[in-house]
Amino acid sequence: AAPPLTAPAPAADRAPPASGAPAPAPAPPLATTSASLPPQVGIGDGNRLTGLPWLWLLALLPLAAAGWWWRRRRQEARPVRVPVIQKPQLPVAANDDSAASGLTGRDGSGPAPQLAVELVAMKLTRSFMNATLAYRITVRNRGAAPARELAVTGELVGAHGSQPLENQIASAEARLPLLHTVDRLAPGQALSLDGTLVLPVHAITPIRQGSAALFVPLLRLVVSGPGLDPLARTFVVGQPGTGLTGRLQPFRLDEPPRSYQPIAQRALD
Repeated sequence: AAPPLTAPAPAADRAPPASGAPAPAPAPPLATTSASLPPQVGIGDGNRLTGLPWLWLLALLPLAAAGWWWRRRRQEARPVRVPVIQKPQLPVAANDDSAASGLTGRDGSGPAPQLAVELVAMKLTRSFMNATLAYRITVRNRGAAPARELAVTGELVGAHGSQPLENQIASAEARLPLLHTVDRLAPGQALSLDGTLVLPVHAITPIRQGSAALFVPLLRLVVSGPGLDPLARTFVVGQPGTGLTGRLQPFRLDEPPRSYQPIAQRALD
């Protein structure tokens, strides 16, 4: 606290005035008022400094910035889960044959037959004039509707690199000789058709391997019917192979005429 102000010394203590001059009137004492002094704040005083809240805010700003930065890093480090969109499953009616089989006609109007063809090569006989193949073709209807007026066409050719590919592999556009007809094939029904195919020896282009002349038969088949896409299959015929590979062995044309049985087949498509 500031030291208290003291009044000036009394007039008696001062030097006497000069003779003949009136004595001055004593000056009134100076009063000590609180308005003339700045307010004093002690440690235990209840008053507060007006700048104290701003000091606290300035002190908290670094802490707030550090907290915001930590939360931001935590959100960036958290793995993002991508939602998996599943394809909706449409219910299939129990009495809807076309939906159950997944097959429709060429025009999409209803269920349609689904054909499959299999071949079993039974015997190959080679004479001086012809090579004759005995076969069994099995036509199966795996669809939900009957197949009608089926035509099975095919031919026997010899494989060779000099021949065009379209003359060795069956296709839906191929026009082959008629082998069999099927009036009706019910759903799930299979029908076996036996027959023979003849290929003149002079129409065979032999495959030369050293001094040997080899013959690799190819059987081309096409099954077609009204409202159906033609089914084309190609099978290679040969002698059963030996060893681990089990590859089919060709027939020799430079040997005397003979018959080959058993023989085997393999689908090329």
